[in-house]
Amino acid sequence: MPVRPLHFLLAAAALRGTVLLAQQAPAPAASASDQQRAAMVRMKNDLRNLVVAEEMFWSKASRYSSALDSLSYTAGAGNSVTVSPLQPRGYAASVRSADLPNVVCSLFVNLRKEDIPNNGPNALAAGEGEPVCDLVKSPEATRQLELDILP
Repeated sequence: MPVRPLHFLLAAAALRGTVLLAQQAPAPAASASDQQRAAMVRMKNDLRNLVVAEEMFWSKASRYSSALDSLSYTAGAGNSVTVSPLQPRGYAASVRSADLPNVVCSLFVNLRKEDIPNNGPNALAAGEGEPVCDLVKSPEATRQLELDILP
């Protein structure tokens, strides 16, 4: 039997009213490392969104808020955000995720060096307003996480 070009087969199928369906291969499942990275990105995004909400509050009140309730801000699903107003014109914030219980992401705005919370080596090295993540001191279960996703 002679080999016919694909366009000939498609034209013949169209004339007969036959529909040719191509079956798409399923997408590969996300690895645990990919899911952990995604959770960390969501945590950092929550902190960035908090900074925007705090700056909007500052523009109206000339101070940062002392409670999340006074902001038009909601943390992402599974994330818990804590804000510590340490000075009248500065604050520190941290976020924890149910998906990454051994990681804390934090940032600070307008704080003296001695007031910056020590959540880990990355938090101390971060610049103002820069969300960074660190492992919380915990058992060996975090070793693989440290190898996979933290810088």
